[in-house]
Parts: sequence; structure tokens; C-alpha cells
Amino acid sequence: MKSKSFLKALYIVLSLCLLLPMSFAAPAHAENTLLTQTDFEDGTLQSWAGRGGVEVLTAVPEAAHTGTLGLSVSGRTKTWHGPSLNITSHLQVGQTYEMIGWVKLPAGSSSASVSMSLQRTVGTTNYYENLTAAAVTSGGWVKLDAKYKVLEAPDPISVYFEIPGNATASFYMDDFRLERLPDLGPIVIEPNIPSLKDVFKNDFLIGAAFTNNELLTEPDKQLLAKHFNSVTPGNVLKWDSTEPPGGAIQFHRLRRSGTVRRRSRAAGPGPYAGLAFADPGLGVL
Repeated sequence: MKSKSFLKALYIVLSLCLLLPMSFAAPAHAENTLLTQTDFEDGTLQSWAGRGGVEVLTAVPEAAHTGTLGLSVSGRTKTWHGPSLNITSHLQVGQTYEMIGWVKLPAGSSSASVSMSLQRTVGTTNYYENLTAAAVTSGGWVKLDAKYKVLEAPDPISVYFEIPGNATASFYMDDFRLERLPDLGPIVIEPNIPSLKDVFKNDFLIGAAFTNNELLTEPDKQLLAKHFNSVTPGNVLKWDSTEPPGGAIQFHRLRRSGTVRRRSRAAGPGPYAGLAFADPGLGVL
């Protein structure tokens, strides 16, 4: 009898999983909004600057993907050296953006992997996020294209190009575009569907792992609280988070991850009740 109840509950859960993606489908007619583009056709750097301060950035004809001029990047001495553009003023929390750039290597260069990445600062902490990378040669232009959702307000945030595997290689970059994807409105969870933790309460706990970024919006926290009764911080208890270079033990990222748990204690039987944080080998936090 218990087996039949279990199968029935499992059927309900699987049916819900099939329906969930339908709630997030983007309208077919929606178009991106262009926020800024740089083509170097005026012969200037158009606000691009070297990350290391030693790079030589110039607008030259041989670096043109379209038009008559593009950006030549040379003089690199570190793998992270390259052109950087501050895009802070264009971004808003909760919105998704698309960044596009075209890259190529100078004639005679060996193949190299070129990356498009972000550097963002929150408080006093810098974060580096690789958006996309591709193998690039001198034989043709390669498009780097990536989407990024802003989850918390950075100050500042910059997009940059680099060659992580080669500290001195030169490269060309042109036709960079920053676009905002259509705003699909606020995410609203479905509060009246069965909660996974209730469906399987007599069988096992329902657990989830999360990163701090996934707790920045209220719907994400509501979803965790509704369906899960055991959650694990994904990275904030790893050694690189708790004991970064310098030897000082730090738990500020872990404290940020405990927001939902503290709220659940304060709220009593409210929407966050019953949500406990656990980490393998360390017990309940």
C-alpha cells in the first residue's frame, strides 16, 4: 500500500517537472535592446583601457572586423592583461544581458584560447567570472557571445578580454555589443502546487544545494523554503572560501548563506519554517 502511495506521489512530482519550463518561455517576438557598442571607427579607444596599465591599445585597420578600424591589443605581460570596459551604468539588478565581441589573432600567431570575462566588485570583494571562451587563430574572426543575469548590484563591473594560457600574445577585438534581453517581469513561484518535502515526508528528506547568488531574490528563497527541508551551501564552506590566502579564517560568505535560516527562526510557523542548513561532515549549522 505504501509502495502505491509512493508511486502516485512520484507521478505527481514528475508531472510538475514537465510543466515548470513552460512558465519561463520567452515571447518569440521579443527583441534585445542595444545599450552600447564599440566599433573604433572614430580612431579612439571608445572607453576601453588596459587592465594592467601596460597594454598597448590602438585602433588600426588590420584589426577591423567590419568597417575600417578595430582594436589591436599588444604589450601584454600577464595572462590577465587585456582590454577592459566599465559597463556599470548600463546594468540593472534582475535583468539579463547579452555581450558580443569579435576576436582574431595577428598574422603568424599560433592558435590561442581567448576569453570574455567579467570583473565585478561587491563591497570590498572582487569577483572574476568567465563568460565564454573559444579557440582563435589568425585565419578568421571568432564571435564570443554570452548572456549574464545581474543578481546583485556591483560597483563597479567591467567586461574584459584576455588570453589565460599566454601572457604575451597579441590579439584583435572589434564590434563589441552590450544588449539587454526583454524584461519578462518578476518571477512568481506556484504556491498552491504540492510541496516536495510534504509529498515525501514519510519517505525521506528533500535536499538542495545552493550558491549565495541563488538567495539574492525573494522567489528563489521562497522556492527553497516551499519544496526542501534540508539545504546545503554549495561553496561557502570550502577551504578557498573560509581560508583564503593570508591565513585568516573568514565566515562572512557563510553568514550571508544563513539569511533564510535566520528568517525561518524569527518567523516561527511562517513561510521559512522548517528549513535547516546542513553540510556534509559538519552537521546542522
